[in-house]
Amino acid sequence: MSLRLMGRQECLPHQVATNTKLHPIAVFLTLRTMHGRDAWPDARDTLRARIPGLDNPRSDVTLLDMETVITDGLRKNCLLPFGIDEKDAIAVVEHPEQSEAAAMSEETDTLALFAGRPNPLDPTLVLLISGRLAEGVFKADMAFRIPPDIAGPTGGMNSPLRMFKGLAEQFGLPIVIGDRIERFFAGERVPVRAVEKVNQPNVQNPGDVPYMLSWLARPVVHADCDLCFAIDLTKYKQAIGIAPPPSDASAPAPQSGQGGGKISIVLGKEVQEMMRRTGIRFERAGAVINEHDSALLLSTENPNSTVLAIRWFDDGQIVFIQAHISKSRREGTLVTVETVTAAVVLALRPDLPGGKLERDAQMASIFPLIARSFGVPVVCHPDIGPAKFQSGPWDGKVPHIVSPSGDPIMLSGEFNPTANTCECVWAFSPKFYYAWQSSGPTPGGRSG
Repeated sequence: MSLRLMGRQECLPHQVATNTKLHPIAVFLTLRTMHGRDAWPDARDTLRARIPGLDNPRSDVTLLDMETVITDGLRKNCLLPFGIDEKDAIAVVEHPEQSEAAAMSEETDTLALFAGRPNPLDPTLVLLISGRLAEGVFKADMAFRIPPDIAGPTGGMNSPLRMFKGLAEQFGLPIVIGDRIERFFAGERVPVRAVEKVNQPNVQNPGDVPYMLSWLARPVVHADCDLCFAIDLTKYKQAIGIAPPPSDASAPAPQSGQGGGKISIVLGKEVQEMMRRTGIRFERAGAVINEHDSALLLSTENPNSTVLAIRWFDDGQIVFIQAHISKSRREGTLVTVETVTAAVVLALRPDLPGGKLERDAQMASIFPLIARSFGVPVVCHPDIGPAKFQSGPWDGKVPHIVSPSGDPIMLSGEFNPTANTCECVWAFSPKFYYAWQSSGPTPGGRSG
């Protein structure tokens, strides 16, 4: 087994190139040769004989005779970057819902794949683990969090091999082996013209981006490919909700909830930092906007109106979003919102400083409660005293914020200059919010 990084710069094994203008690429290539079997099902038969219970979809099957080893390379390259808890990875290996394996030969290690849901409170979290199995010891070498559309239908789960194929189809780069160019090879014998074609796979990388290459090969005239694919790590991390802020100011901000007629939500750098700091996975922003428990559009006249939404997730986390419409289309009297840009994304608990959140409450009562909890007083009209939440007369001026100078404050609301009125005006204080956050646990979520 050889692991190295290739592209514009050479790196030591298990390192990730850090040129922020480039997209890192992960390549996983396993070539079995000479004695390799022709397809995955036969290889699994071989492994079943070695370890009873493997490839059984029941989640209560435990591989008692197998020792699981988590290497420092796996922690550095997969667990930490992808936000995977080590205990969850071990749980999936020892109690898989789905598993597959390929015996490369009678003399070599076995490639084993495991998939499962480690947390019963979060059915959307599906992990896929791969590694080498030899003499009763499984050494994990790759781990992925699988997006729901790749993991499979609700109540079921795709096979590990099908999940790998899904990753390659969504995030893959073409790879050349012999005369074949594909995004994914599995259980195939591919003729090659020369030994060099096996020893040095040709990854199609026109952008000259760095990527991670893991491959095993022996010099023969056929490449027996157990598993081979390459994924763009930046796109993959965005898909699982842990992408870092864009390094290029001209690049679009990550979006959550795209596709399928859903509203997309743009997450700026400040909002991403807020979410990471409080343990909100990026993909949950799209879930809140599209599958909320309560929501409110403040104005139907303003094309950039404020949108408010909140959702209680099954793991106990409550996420509130305040955003503004950034893209919509009008068809007669019908206005369809396509994209919103988040201004505030908060992880909440039922007991707030301003009162108690109720899941069956309407946003018209939830929003003032949040404003009283994390806002500072504002004055919108000289005849109306300061309050943390204002709706009513407006003097046409920028509202006065009653707060110590120097504290960062975000003022928002709807203002009507024709009627001299304002609606839902508040001044959010990150200082108050983070102080409350640190005072107690936040249920659910995983920070990136």
